[in-house]
Amino acid sequence: MAELSLPILPEFLFRYRPLTGPDDEVYGPGTVFDREVKAIMEPYLWCADFKNLNDPMEGLFDPTRRLKKHSRWQTVVDEIIAGKSGIGVASFSDTKHNELMWTHYAGRSSGICVEYRPLKLVASLPRETRLVRVAYDDKPAFVSVADMDNIPSAIQKVLSQKKFNWAYEREWRLLSLVGATKVNEKTAIKRIYLGTRITDEHRSKLREAVAGSHIEIYEMRVNGYRYTHHKIKTLTSPK
Repeated sequence: MAELSLPILPEFLFRYRPLTGPDDEVYGPGTVFDREVKAIMEPYLWCADFKNLNDPMEGLFDPTRRLKKHSRWQTVVDEIIAGKSGIGVASFSDTKHNELMWTHYAGRSSGICVEYRPLKLVASLPRETRLVRVAYDDKPAFVSVADMDNIPSAIQKVLSQKKFNWAYEREWRLLSLVGATKVNEKTAIKRIYLGTRITDEHRSKLREAVAGSHIEIYEMRVNGYRYTHHKIKTLTSPK
């Protein structure tokens, strides 16, 4: 029997983030921006409850026919459903040049894209977290008899698959508890890319925020039908 190899981590992973949003109206202007800067500088990753993600089919699965014939099949299904509760997701992509991602997840290009070093990121996260590559299919994830004795693995499989329509995201996921997951290595973040529609105020504040740190800042620019990125000068120390 051939050995099943794990997915190979890309050199970098990217997290698209908005700098404005509904919370600014609820908690005051600048709330979203300040939260994103805090996540970069502390740093941490916010893992949202999978039930609150934008895909209504998130977390669906189907028991196989063979499992349904087993006396414990309903117990297995119930354990997976219960086990999914409380699991949070932080999403990454393996590309920074995705126009749809900039539109959908970075405030229509007015936000940012944060570049992570996956090896350093994984080494700095709690042991109970999992970084997984998302698979895409035209059917929900299957749960079989082979999954009965490893419910955590079955849950990971269920939360690592989405409908094929989402394949353009080229997604990797951090699976952790809902809430903030501490990143215990600041150099896991290498660069911040500024969207083409970022405001002058946000550009200036980001430069101030990373002043004196190792983080580099690049600007995304539109060149015909493609993106290019250009490094901008960072401040040597906070103002």
